[in-house]
Amino acid sequence: MRARLPRMTAPARLSHRPLQGGLRRLLALVLVVALLPVGSSFALAGCGDDTQASKTEIALRLGLAYGAFKRYIYTPAQAGQFKSGAEGRKTAIAKAAVAGAFTARMLQKAKEEADQDPAFAAYSDKIVATIASLGGLTALLQGGTVNLSDITGGLGDLDSLVSAGEVLGIKPDLDQEISAADLVNPLK
Repeated sequence: MRARLPRMTAPARLSHRPLQGGLRRLLALVLVVALLPVGSSFALAGCGDDTQASKTEIALRLGLAYGAFKRYIYTPAQAGQFKSGAEGRKTAIAKAAVAGAFTARMLQKAKEEADQDPAFAAYSDKIVATIASLGGLTALLQGGTVNLSDITGGLGDLDSLVSAGEVLGIKPDLDQEISAADLVNPLK
C-alpha cells in the first residue's frame, strides 16, 4: 500500500485586480492637482520674450501673404493672364481669387497676433487698412474684372505694410514659395 503524502497547498496569491472606477478617478485627480503647479511653471518658463514671439509669428504670416499675392496675383497680371481671351485665364483668375482670400486670412492672423502685444497697436491698424484695400481687389478677381493698376496698387499696399513692419523689427521672408496646396490648407 502506498503511503499518502500530505497535500501541499499553493501559497496565497496576491490579487491583481484593476483599480475600481472611483479609486482610479481619485488617483488621477490627485496626480493632476499635484503636477499642476509644476507644469504651469515649466510652461511659463519656456515662453521667453512674448514680443519676439509676436514678431516671428507676424513675419511668418506677412511673408506667406506677400508670397501668395506676388505668385498668384501680381505675376500672372504682369503676364497678361487676366486679360479677356488669354490662354488659361479662368484658371489664373480662380487661383488668384483663392490667393486673395489666403492673403486676407494670413493678414487677419497677423493682425490677431499684433493685437496680443501693445507694442504693435499702430501696426495692427495698418494691417486692417491693407486687408480692406485688398478686399476690394479680391472681389474684382472673383468677378473676373481686374486690371494691372489695381493689382500694382495692392502690391504697393503690401510693400508699405512690410516697410512699416521692418521699422518695428518684423522682417518677413518675401521670397517664400507658396504652392496651390498651401493656399487651400494654410497654417492654422
